[in-house]
Amino acid sequence: MEGLSRLLLKAETEGRILGFSLGRGASWVSHLIFSDDVFLFCKSSCNEAAEVLDIMFQFQYLSSQMVNFGEFGTICSKNVPHKAVKMFRRHLKTNRLDWYVKYLEIPLFWSRNMKKKTNRI
Repeated sequence: MEGLSRLLLKAETEGRILGFSLGRGASWVSHLIFSDDVFLFCKSSCNEAAEVLDIMFQFQYLSSQMVNFGEFGTICSKNVPHKAVKMFRRHLKTNRLDWYVKYLEIPLFWSRNMKKKTNRI
C-alpha cells in the first residue's frame, strides 16, 4: 500500500487530485489507508475521476495486486450539484454510499445529533 500512497501523493503534489484541507493554513488530505482499505478524497469532476482510475490501474500494474472495483463507493458533499455527482459516479462506475455508512462498525461521518446519541464512544 506504500506504493499506492506514493502515487496518490505524487498526483496531489502535481495538482492532478485535490483532496480537502483540514483548516485554513493546514495540510491537505487526499487519502487515508487502513490495512488494505483506502479512502480517497477528491473533487467530483471527470478529470479527477479519470486521475483516480489511472492511479488505480498504475498501482495494479506496478504491484501485481488487483483492485476490487466492485467495492468502490462514493459519497459526495451535499454542496456538489446532482448532475456532477451522477457524471462522477458514472465515470468511476461506483456505487452510491449513504452518509450513515460504517467502517469497522463505526460511522464514518458524525453529526451533532449522532454525537449526543453515542456518548459512549
